[in-house]
Formats: sequence, structure tokens, C-alpha cells
Amino acid sequence: MSRSRWVPGGLTKTIITTVVGYGVEKLVEMIIEESRRRKEKKTTRVLECKIDEAFQELREKIETVQEYFKEFQESRQKEHQLLRAELEKNQGKKEENFARVLLSRTEKEIQVLSKRIKTLQKEVQEWPETTMYELELLRADLEKNQGKEEKEISRALLSRLIWKFQQLFKKIETLEEDLEELLKTSQHEFQLLRADQK
Repeated sequence: MSRSRWVPGGLTKTIITTVVGYGVEKLVEMIIEESRRRKEKKTTRVLECKIDEAFQELREKIETVQEYFKEFQESRQKEHQLLRAELEKNQGKKEENFARVLLSRTEKEIQVLSKRIKTLQKEVQEWPETTMYELELLRADLEKNQGKEEKEISRALLSRLIWKFQQLFKKIETLEEDLEELLKTSQHEFQLLRADQK
């Protein structure tokens, strides 16, 4: 037969209160954690949606630059053919040397722009994945080291997302501006050279 221990009434209430209190405390912790996870998922869904929208805009912008670059290359090729034909008709040392330098420089500039476009294309393609990864790292840092609430974390993540988008968009715009400048400069130089040929 087992021996039962007698526990005074006050102590029994304390034990029951402690066990129930511990259970309620755990239940409250679980509810808070579930609420935090839901808010985090909502923030993640919003960020994913924003990343998708931004990615689409970046892709469209780089495609526009690519099309513009392709048109530029085609027009340069036509101008080069015209220039070569004119040089064959009017063979002058000074103009021929200038034309060779101009053609060579234009080709080098086209190669540089082509490389920049390819680099930006790659960056745009990788942007959603690298951005999401960076945002996950930022979230972890904000949660652990700074103890931020979900609302603050959401704002910080969205702010970083906007900043990253603006940085890449600015690179594309700069490339587009450089392409436009090259087009204007080379058109002007070709016009001058053709005027000298006549």
C-alpha cells in the first residue's frame, strides 16, 4: 500500500495556482507568438508583393534600354556603312584617319555600354532573390539585437526595399542617359565628318 502524503490546504492551493498560472502563462506566450508569426507572415507577403511589382518595373526599364541600345547599334552600323562608302569615293588622308578614329571609338563605346547592360540585366534578374535575402537578414537583426516590434520592423524592411529599388533604378537611368549622350555625340561627329567629305 502506498503512503499518501498529507499536504496542508494552503500549500495545495499554492501548487494548483502555480500549475494553473504556469499553464495560463504558457498559453498567453503561445498566443502572443502566434500573433507575432501572423504579423510577420503578413509583412512578408506585402514585401513579396512589393518586390514583384518593383521587379516588373525594373525589367521593363532595362528592356527599354536594351531596345534603345539595339536601335543605337543599328543606326551606328548604317552610319558606318555610309561613311565607308563616302570614304571610298573621296579618299583623303585627313578624313580617312579621322573616320577610322571615330569608328574605333564608337565601337569601343558600344562594347562598354553592352557590358554595362549585361551587368545590369544580371543584377535585375537576381534582384528579387538578393533583396529578399537581405531583408530576411535585416529582420533577424532587428528582432534579435534591437527588439523591435513588428510594425517598426515592417517599416524598416519596406524602407530598405525602396532604397534598394531606387539604387538599381538609378543605375539603369544613368546607363540610359549615357546611351543618349553617346547617340547625340556620335551623330554630331558623323555629320561633321560627312560635311567635310562633301
